[in-house]
Amino acid sequence: MESNPFDTSEEGENDDQEQSPNQQAAWERIQKERDKERKRAEAAEARLAERDAKDRERDAGAVLTGLGLSPKHARFLLSDLKEGEVTEEAVRKWATENDLAPKAPEGEQRAPTFSPGPPGVPPPQGKIPWAEFQKMLANPATNAEAMDRFAKGQVETTRDYDFQR
Repeated sequence: MESNPFDTSEEGENDDQEQSPNQQAAWERIQKERDKERKRAEAAEARLAERDAKDRERDAGAVLTGLGLSPKHARFLLSDLKEGEVTEEAVRKWATENDLAPKAPEGEQRAPTFSPGPPGVPPPQGKIPWAEFQKMLANPATNAEAMDRFAKGQVETTRDYDFQR
């Protein structure tokens, strides 16, 4: 009768520790393959987690853009929200908490948050080119306006850098 290699009822207690060279080599191959598969699975999980994070950041950027905010705030938003879906309501709440002013919902008017200059003074009309300033200065009818604009810094000069010393 042949001996059964799976039979543990034999008298030799240490038989399972003694392996043939072929069995040892097979066992080592199995362990190496298992380690390779484990590393491959860990790498795939890491890529999936990275892709999920990028998708979530892209979605947050889209919601921020829809509210009139910069999509560059998405990383900050996600670090504060941690878990959960990025909804318009959650982004509005986060923006309010962080002193960012999202666009008002459809049909709702929002008061302006900033107006340049002192109260009651109309905002500046922007800088006029130097050539336009020269024309206004040469015309007696617009001379006073040209000097006023120059005094307020509303004239583009080629030497703006000279005054910054």
